[in-house]
Amino acid sequence: METKIFSNKIDYSTIKTLIEKKERKLTGYKQLEKNKFIDEYWLNINIPFNEGVIYKPDDTLSVESDYTRIYLSTYELGDTPLRIK
Repeated sequence: METKIFSNKIDYSTIKTLIEKKERKLTGYKQLEKNKFIDEYWLNINIPFNEGVIYKPDDTLSVESDYTRIYLSTYELGDTPLRIK
């Protein structure tokens, strides 16, 4: 099974930079009183479907983060998000 995910214009370093940027905000989210009962924080990064290339499940892609889960997805209906953490 293959999943269309990465852009020819978007490489892994771009994805990593986006995650790091959101990671800095995560600390603030966790400190908010209204969020004190939240145990998990998920991050979803949407990539325009017309910029996708093929990602094969046997390819290795992972990232270190304080987010509980991180997904990459496209705007194309019916696509299954790719969990990278």
